Amino acid sequence: MNNAYKGTLQQPMQATTAITVNQKDLGFIKTPVIRCYKGVQDKICSHYRCKPFIQETNMTGIGALSRETGCHIETIRYYEKLGLLPKPQRTSGGHRLYTKKHEKRLGFILKARGLGFSLDNTRELLSLSENTERSCGEALELVETNLATVNQKLEELQRIKDSLLVMAQRCKCCCPGTKAPDCTIVDALYNKSSEQPEGSHA
Repeated sequence: MNNAYKGTLQQPMQATTAITVNQKDLGFIKTPVIRCYKGVQDKICSHYRCKPFIQETNMTGIGALSRETGCHIETIRYYEKLGLLPKPQRTSGGHRLYTKKHEKRLGFILKARGLGFSLDNTRELLSLSENTERSCGEALELVETNLATVNQKLEELQRIKDSLLVMAQRCKCCCPGTKAPDCTIVDALYNKSSEQPEGSHA
């Protein structure tokens, strides 16, 4: 390497023209691979020296975002493709650079999905969160609709539970120790019965 590039940078440089990031994941930097430009000066910065600049910009790579939120990398990309998560800036090498706003929005999406909201309803909730012209009544309507869906699923799960309890009780009472083909559980599964939960065969 030319001696002009071997000097130690005493203070973090404030990049005014461009930044080229070569590492795969800004959240896990191992080697001095960031090149900072300031006017006509061109120096190689170590990871340690350039890290303050990255922290000041509040940017991180997709791997670090995945670790911070617990969301798989492919899911993050999927949400970007759907438009739920804004497309991030990219380095000259094509690597994604996420901000704290991305992290906060992704957390919103994950929480909504965890509560059972569909992708469309999650998109609508995101829209509500950014529109001062809309009322919380619209958000409440989405919650109540989702709640009704959850209650319907709970009712079906209760029917399944009741059927399983009946099957277990009959086996204990009627055929303990018999051969499996003669078990009442096998018989119940072969024959349509009143204990079969509605819609469970769909």
